[in-house]
Amino acid sequence: MLKIMLYGYMNGFYSSRDIEMASLRDINFMFLLEGASAPDHSTFARFRSLNFAPCAEKILAEMTNFLYEIGEISGESIFIDGTKIEAYTNKYTFVWK
Repeated sequence: MLKIMLYGYMNGFYSSRDIEMASLRDINFMFLLEGASAPDHSTFARFRSLNFAPCAEKILAEMTNFLYEIGEISGESIFIDGTKIEAYTNKYTFVWK
């Protein structure tokens, strides 16, 4: 379950329903399931709240350190505040006369 959650987070699937749909359709998630049937969204949500939430910060920090050590990430740019910058900056601006 942890492998599926981490792989889902790395691919931008944060919702338990999105992870459920990906595990039903995506071959990479099926590989991680190792032949088992895909859990439903409530199982993912329960796992996240009961098992993953208490130790998420430590697990994700160790995973980041491991990826840095093997050279998968460079460590040149670090984003810690969660700021997102739109590529199309004028998308939500209004022009007044």
